[in-house]
Amino acid sequence: MGWLTLALILSATVAATWLARIPPYLTVMRWRLLWLLPIAAIALAGSLGLRDSDARRLFAQLLMPAGLIWLLLIASTVWAMLHARFAQTWWCLAVLATYSLAGNDLVGSKALASLEARVPLIDVLTEPPFEAVFVLGGGVVHRPDAMPELGPSGDRLFVAASLYLQGRTKLLVLSGDFAADESHMLQRLGVPERATIVISEPQDTGAEIIAYKGLVDARGWKHAGLVSSAWHLPRALRLCARTGLYLEPLPADWRGGRPDITASAVVPQALGFTKTQHASWEYLGMWCGR
Repeated sequence: MGWLTLALILSATVAATWLARIPPYLTVMRWRLLWLLPIAAIALAGSLGLRDSDARRLFAQLLMPAGLIWLLLIASTVWAMLHARFAQTWWCLAVLATYSLAGNDLVGSKALASLEARVPLIDVLTEPPFEAVFVLGGGVVHRPDAMPELGPSGDRLFVAASLYLQGRTKLLVLSGDFAADESHMLQRLGVPERATIVISEPQDTGAEIIAYKGLVDARGWKHAGLVSSAWHLPRALRLCARTGLYLEPLPADWRGGRPDITASAVVPQALGFTKTQHASWEYLGMWCGR
């Protein structure tokens, strides 16, 4: 039902764009009657949406800002084609294609999966014990009252806490702007404060890796691990290699799983843009050596 609903809505969008001005070969009466076609298509799509969960999700996605902009881009492209504005048509098609791909959850997941494929898919709790485990920042966000809580990448802290609580390490090294907040969050997860080292000075991944290198050299650690999001680890490990630092990758926060292929997944959405943004940022960083 979801695919039929999508077809009806897109057909209604194209028809409404064509009828936006009275074609010269139609009388006003016939033009008004033809408006019943897109209206009927929307009504039929709405009735299907009442009976099918994917159709309901599709309607909801189309009513979101990303979905409304997508429909507007489709209408603009059709308008340019109908009025033989060839240059505008190509521009509209290029913008529509870029927007559709950038916001598509399937495309975003595939892009992140291409990064995650570069790190081993392992059970981190089965790894040999580590002298220390480094945890890249990014695991917490802040509420309106400035109190920290686990963020979208909070699985980094969950994995770190699990490693400590399962006896795989006795020391966790936290870095980044909010390292102190991450230490407090780990305490709430059962990790004592004495088991953490907080390095708040580094402002980005490159600076964090340099700080790790200094600490490893100072402490003489031979076997240490690095926890971060699976899609972020390839860039982090490249930076480690540039500084002559070897850390065992301990991936968390996997996001490259394949979403269900449904009609609602075709519509650009915030989650798709977020995944594409993360993947683009990581590839850009690797290409720039940062």
